Amino acid sequence: MIGQALTLSRLRKSYGDIVAVNQTDLEIEAGEFVSIVGPSGSGKTSLLTLIAGFEPPSSGAIRIGDKDITYLPPYLRDIGMVFQKYALFPHLTVRQNIAFPLKMRRRAAKSTIAKRVEDMLELVQLPQYGDRYPSQLSGGQQQRVAVARALVFDPPVILMDEPLGALDKKLREAMQIEIKRIQERLGATVIYVTHDQEEALTLSDRVAVMHHGSLQQIGTPAELYRRPSCAFVADFIGAMNFVPGILVGREDGKHVIQVAEGIVLKATGGGRLAIPSKGSAVCLAIRPEHIRLAPRENNAAGMLAGTVEASIFVGPTQILLIRPEALPDVVLRVQMPADQIAGLERGALVAVAFDEAMLQAFPARESLAA
Repeated sequence: MIGQALTLSRLRKSYGDIVAVNQTDLEIEAGEFVSIVGPSGSGKTSLLTLIAGFEPPSSGAIRIGDKDITYLPPYLRDIGMVFQKYALFPHLTVRQNIAFPLKMRRRAAKSTIAKRVEDMLELVQLPQYGDRYPSQLSGGQQQRVAVARALVFDPPVILMDEPLGALDKKLREAMQIEIKRIQERLGATVIYVTHDQEEALTLSDRVAVMHHGSLQQIGTPAELYRRPSCAFVADFIGAMNFVPGILVGREDGKHVIQVAEGIVLKATGGGRLAIPSKGSAVCLAIRPEHIRLAPRENNAAGMLAGTVEASIFVGPTQILLIRPEALPDVVLRVQMPADQIAGLERGALVAVAFDEAMLQAFPARESLAA
């Protein structure tokens, strides 16, 4: 299998006054794994529906390779699909379920179909389960069968809509590895919709973030995590702290921002909207792992004195919720290796400092609008 490129051009879908997908441009390279994430109602499933052909777009175009498929019915698009509920035929065996797309297309002899089915069973590591029925399989095994069925006819593009949503955490993590292994081995082009940001970061070559029907940012997992383009993406991808401040100047290409009396920080501009001018309200963004702690008595310039309000044990890491004295409306989430902050419990007095290299500033109105 060699996947093909997928191109969306100015794609739009509306239902009366409600815009589900708004003028979306997206280019996915052949063999690329791209996840689409966003909150409920963001348009990610609507976008997948348009690509699959279940709904026609209001305007725009969809191409696979050089072929315009915008208004082709689903059965002529040759797109493989995997759903959360598997959609396996309960009265057919595993082999018959996998063979079904090939038989419907009537493109191959029986011997060729049988060989292809056995190859798929080997690929998804279920060679001994071919004669079983879906009811005799575990959830993970049923999902593997669904993946095999989507791959068996060598589709140019594979769509996956919350395929692991029905599995428990441990099995879901195992299946993430399995799906990525299969995709890389075959060179398949995969568009993967999920509500799980960690899953998207784990699986994807790139991640597209949607909000209110619009594409907010697309980039590698590292790009989205380290340099989000707007406050919404910063907040949606991973945990993020937001601290209000006032722009007081610029220095060395960075914004100089006062967050409290005597506390001035430097940050890069992270927002797509320009921070207007000196005196403007801004919002600083910093990841929990980029905040360091010190004993209160070691409080130095640029550090904020605060009180631990909660200490949460999460295995190898510890999460502290800290309220700075100078920012009573802010609770900072700090994440560090558990052995580095042992003994810090609720009520402990600490000082916190931000890694300025990882600070980003967004316009205050953008963070509020998100």
